[in-house]
Amino acid sequence: MPKLPISILILTKNSADYLKPALESVKFANEIIILDDSSTDETINIAKKYTDKIISDPKSTKNFANKRNILKNQATNNWLFYLDADERIPSQLQQEIVGIIKNNQPAAYQVSRLNIFWGKPFYHGGWSPDWVIRLFHKNSLTKWQGQLHEQPEFKGELESLKSPLIHLSHSGLTKSLTNSLSWSWLEAKLLYDNHHPRVKWYHFISAPLREFGYRFLKKSGYKDGLEGFLESIMQMISKFITYERLWELQNGRLKDKYDLIDRQLTSSNFDLKSITHD
Repeated sequence: MPKLPISILILTKNSADYLKPALESVKFANEIIILDDSSTDETINIAKKYTDKIISDPKSTKNFANKRNILKNQATNNWLFYLDADERIPSQLQQEIVGIIKNNQPAAYQVSRLNIFWGKPFYHGGWSPDWVIRLFHKNSLTKWQGQLHEQPEFKGELESLKSPLIHLSHSGLTKSLTNSLSWSWLEAKLLYDNHHPRVKWYHFISAPLREFGYRFLKKSGYKDGLEGFLESIMQMISKFITYERLWELQNGRLKDKYDLIDRQLTSSNFDLKSITHD
């Protein structure tokens, strides 16, 4: 079967644990382009087995929208599909994409993601339906914009694919916490840039509790069983971390405080009581 004239565009960063199945699921494409953000694991070695088009992420790339725009500019095909390293294109979705490319009508297409948390498909908790815009005719896609939850600007109609994209999300505690630590800085920065009120002690209780209530109760996360409960708890923890990061940003004087303490510690007349505090 000849390769399909479509460019699969993937962002990676230490993605060795789940990249290979993603690449296996897109072997039907005649072009795979990877933009890697300084991976230190086996990500690059795995990627080289599937493509020779691997780009090192420039240090100047500030957000995910810019990264996706770089990938677009490197693509040589008229059709583009953006795939995350922890996603897979099942055969039913592949066949649907084949039909669209044969028809060759410029448009943008959204696809629903079947989210897998803790090894189980989630249908509640606000995770389903989870629509993402990923398939584009190159003439339709203008650019991506946004820092964290980037969105595409496109011309023409937005169509919907029928078959889902598989998204292997949290596969355990380590990955869940790693993701939370990574994404929380961006989320906190967005809150900070939008002039969120100064964080008080009660925000560390109210914000996580609201998140749990939304996921587990309002969006019926309890219907996904124990896994639904665990994921709701992880979302609480993630919200707590985001507000702690926001508190750090709002208290930029923390560095000044530690610099002052360092100066006091090295002073010849140091007295523990001299360390200032609020």
